[in-house]
Amino acid sequence: MVIAITERKNSDDKIPPDAFIMFTIADIVTDFFKNRERIIVYICDTSDARHLARSHKFGLWFEKFKTTQFMKVDAFIIDEMGVIYINTLILHRENPYFVEIIDAFRKVTGGYTEDK
Repeated sequence: MVIAITERKNSDDKIPPDAFIMFTIADIVTDFFKNRERIIVYICDTSDARHLARSHKFGLWFEKFKTTQFMKVDAFIIDEMGVIYINTLILHRENPYFVEIIDAFRKVTGGYTEDK
């Protein structure tokens, strides 16, 4: 599953925020997790330097709809140019591989921040 939220490149042509996007995303995620073994991993796009704002927005949405069913884990990778890549894992707390998935996510994202 891929969800892409795009913005217009011309700042004079801004589209006002759609109040229903948050509810649509929440419904999609809830439906997606009907199978508790599924996970979501997303990386906020850095191409326009708005990745921190995107991460903040998604974080607010997650908190607004937060239930005890899901867990969100964030990890940050900083490249040699100082660009921060925000990686997020969301999984169902009743996923039978819960611990293993979180461990693997931390190993993968943590491996990029270790000195080589």
